[in-house]
Amino acid sequence: MHPFTNNRQCKTHRYCIYSGVETTLIINENTELSEHYRPVGKSDYVSAHGECFEKIKPEVEYSLSYLLMKFPRDESSDCYIKCLMDYWNFYDPVIPHRSVKRLCKQLTFWYPNYVEECNNSIEECISKYPDEDSLFESCSWIGNVTKCFLKQYRKSLLLTFII
Repeated sequence: MHPFTNNRQCKTHRYCIYSGVETTLIINENTELSEHYRPVGKSDYVSAHGECFEKIKPEVEYSLSYLLMKFPRDESSDCYIKCLMDYWNFYDPVIPHRSVKRLCKQLTFWYPNYVEECNNSIEECISKYPDEDSLFESCSWIGNVTKCFLKQYRKSLLLTFII
């Protein structure tokens, strides 16, 4: 579990409060992230990679590729992506379309001129994949949407984690 998320408690409550070293995030069903958004930093990124790599146990040779956000098209990569997104609270299967847009919060925190472009891109990726409830619980939906988004924004998003 990372420093400011406990998803199990959040899914049963109307409001979720996450406390971090730098700030507090308050998320409810009507908002994505408060204006006090704390971007995922390098230590969060590395911690998530370690935890998710251990949890998913993909092929060892994928480790560097995953750190660089280069994901092959396979189930273990999709589950690794889902694990990262869960870890950073960028994904919630209860509100999948809204929660996955939190990727744009991370990106536009450092690149504020790209809010509309980023949101349009994530919307386009969401529209490419079926809207079936069972897929939201699996790894494939979030994996496919995220990989679609990364085609355009991988380098920019990766930079946000190491700033």
